[in-house]
Amino acid sequence: MGWRIRTCLATALIALAAPAHAQEPGLPIWVVKDADSTIYITGTIHRLREGMDWRSAKLDAALDESGELWLELAEIAAPGGLMEAVHPVLERFAAHDGTPLSQMLTGDENAALHAALVKVGAPQRVFDNLDRMEPWYATYALGLSQLMGGSYDEKNGIDDALARLAIEKGIPVRGMESIEDQIALMTGGSISDQLEELRIVLKAPPGLGQAMERVSDLAYGSWIKGEIHMVEALVAMMGISAGATGGSTDALLYDRNANWADVVEELLDGSGVSFIGVGAAHLVGQDSLQVLLEQRGVKSKRY
Repeated sequence: MGWRIRTCLATALIALAAPAHAQEPGLPIWVVKDADSTIYITGTIHRLREGMDWRSAKLDAALDESGELWLELAEIAAPGGLMEAVHPVLERFAAHDGTPLSQMLTGDENAALHAALVKVGAPQRVFDNLDRMEPWYATYALGLSQLMGGSYDEKNGIDDALARLAIEKGIPVRGMESIEDQIALMTGGSISDQLEELRIVLKAPPGLGQAMERVSDLAYGSWIKGEIHMVEALVAMMGISAGATGGSTDALLYDRNANWADVVEELLDGSGVSFIGVGAAHLVGQDSLQVLLEQRGVKSKRY
């Protein structure tokens, strides 16, 4: 998602009214059932502030009932951690044998990039690889901290917590898609376009992080209380902003939701109880997973 989209989201969401009363405490959960299958579906947040409480008795009961947990990536539950599995794939997709990145940036831009990577805690292998990668690799390495604000940390992510709970309970963790599927979403675009995106990120105005934290507090603070309208507004603004710049969110949302609807139908063809946790943005709006399932005759309801 481009920088212009992010700043537009910040402006729009900060202006929104405070969320209404929650339908249910804890994360919103939907359930899909047939004669011999039950599938619970909830929306995760990949980074949260410390202490943001999203657990509920309903969620725990649904997970306890389930025989398997499906997350976007099975590697979230890997012993070495997700990033250990992601980095080799990133390096394969981003490999570049042309002009090194350091020679495409000015001295000041190189210094700013190094300082920003240090600030977000990028591992040493990122610094070692920069000159052998396309510019989008550096933008990716700066991570969601630019989007959600520095107080939002992946160690507090709901996906990771669900994976740990599943492991404790002896529940196998499966993936809705592969790491390659996700990395492919970030590739493409000319080197010059990638450089422009990186430069815009590096020139983030002071105070933007605080503004983005406010956006995250509004959207995700309401989501973990069972409310959906703030995240729905966020997704709507993503679509509007992408369209205004000639882009689309189809690859990020619609196409993946369609693929995941296939997974849900396959689970329904079998039997048993499954629990699915995917990014909250996939469960709101006109292209949500639930809407696409309903178009196929598979109905869901709030649990």
